[in-house]
Amino acid sequence: DYRNLALIGLANQSLVLFSAERLKPLWSFLGENSVLIRPSISGSTALIDQGNRVIQISLQDGHVLQQWNFPEGSGPVWSNSSSLLVSTRQGFLFHFSLE
Repeated sequence: DYRNLALIGLANQSLVLFSAERLKPLWSFLGENSVLIRPSISGSTALIDQGNRVIQISLQDGHVLQQWNFPEGSGPVWSNSSSLLVSTRQGFLFHFSLE
């Protein structure tokens, strides 16, 4: 259950998942590029725009589950339980299945 957790973006561009019950970090994530802090939460994962790629990380342990590369640059991401939508800087919209 992920309702008592907080995914926080820090000044160093990392993400930290905190437990509201224990008030301590469960894990932290610092990607290869700056993490643009506006993750889209989908089930037990977070989808994060990293400038030239979008990654899906596990909320359980912070490990990367999969990634989609956009050499021309990615933009905002939207998701639900089965789909990922990614806009690019050139104005294209891509759809990926998360199943």
